[in-house]
Amino acid sequence: MKPLDLKPPCDTNYEMAVIGYLMRQADPSVYSKLEGVAKPEYFFKENLRYAFDAAMSVGQSGGVITAHTIEMAMKSRGLGDYIDGPDFFTACKEAAVGNVDDVHWFVAELRKLYLRRQLIEASKGIVRISNNAELEEADMIGAALEAIMAVGQDNADDKGVRSIGEIIEGGLREQIDAITGLASVPMRYIPTGLDNLDFLIRGWRKGGLYLITAPTGLGKSLFVQDRALFLAATAHSSLVFTTEMADEDVVTRQVFMVAGMDEHDVRKDPSEYYGFELSHAMNIAADMPIYFKDSADLTIEKLEVTIHQEMRRGRKDVIIVDHFHELRTERKFSRADEPLEYIAGRLKIIARSYDVPVLCVVQQNRGNHEGNLNAALKGTSALEQKADVIMFFQATSDDGETYLTPDEARQRAGEQGWVRVKARVTKVRSGGMTGTADLVMDWKVGGQYTDWDKWSPLNVGRIARSNLLNIRNSAT
Repeated sequence: MKPLDLKPPCDTNYEMAVIGYLMRQADPSVYSKLEGVAKPEYFFKENLRYAFDAAMSVGQSGGVITAHTIEMAMKSRGLGDYIDGPDFFTACKEAAVGNVDDVHWFVAELRKLYLRRQLIEASKGIVRISNNAELEEADMIGAALEAIMAVGQDNADDKGVRSIGEIIEGGLREQIDAITGLASVPMRYIPTGLDNLDFLIRGWRKGGLYLITAPTGLGKSLFVQDRALFLAATAHSSLVFTTEMADEDVVTRQVFMVAGMDEHDVRKDPSEYYGFELSHAMNIAADMPIYFKDSADLTIEKLEVTIHQEMRRGRKDVIIVDHFHELRTERKFSRADEPLEYIAGRLKIIARSYDVPVLCVVQQNRGNHEGNLNAALKGTSALEQKADVIMFFQATSDDGETYLTPDEARQRAGEQGWVRVKARVTKVRSGGMTGTADLVMDWKVGGQYTDWDKWSPLNVGRIARSNLLNIRNSAT
């Protein structure tokens, strides 16, 4: 059977049973048992959809839901013609269920039928896409994927019936913890590997959109590449999109990080010892669950298709986009800021739909933005609105009192092999708090990050590597 020939699935008896349940209760608050659980769009027949909506409005206004009050509410909305005589409400009463558990079961079934109708509509759209001979392969896949994702997005905010555990882990934990400033890391969060940063943001929250920015050349790409290594060492997989570096170049960096070596030092004075250590590091890195997609011409549509395909092959725990500002869209917009807003919105949907943290490296505008850090973002209004967490990395003097320019930071790192860095968290949407995490970037191990209070200049090039290998060995 062709998708266009499919009949929309529905069950009139189920729809009447739910309305009948509301009518048989004398308690004006009965509507609250279905509020947020049942929605008018679950009802396929127009007259029953309007009747349910009218019944809920009667209850919300404090009235008792009866055939008369529903009829009056419908007539006040100009929907009197949808009442099929007195037998209309009688049939609903006869189909009614008697307790709340039964009516919740019927609502769940109606929701399934509604979802099936949405999928049929999506399939019709996919048929139309497949018949469009002008679309390229990637465009067809992207458009089809968008049609499917739209179905899930329509229901993204529909919580349905949830247990107390689901409610707590679905967002209530961070709300309550935020009252006391508790920095625990519940199951909704994946540790970053940096305690000072986790104290503020509590880890990478599933479904969250993170924007990470720093002046050019300070090491924002190194940060996410280093975090991907930590995630892998703790058995979390990453899908990394790179737009400025080839995947071979990124993996080369990471191999030197795992080996605990400075690539410049090795190239300047190669030896058998370095060769043995690098070979061992490659064997370790080869088993790490990090997946790369490099593209200098990456669009948000292609990115969505790749994520969908990779999620079907195997679950990925974190998605990293390096760099966000290089992403494009195949859509046309009239204003210059609209593409970034659209792309940020799509990334937000990806994070929520797949329930994964999405980490985006963002180019910082030039100039001094210490007074208004969020204004340092390119496309600031769109990005700031969509982001759940925004953090800025700034190099400082060894005592942490003076901020360094990118040139000063590179000079300091070249001279002593490390530079102190402050991660300034300027926005946290839920849970956690704004503030500054004190870190150090160790250039002698390729740019790995460590908590400042757990590091010493005497251990340059050692602590980050030993931590990584110890975690990896314990995991295996």
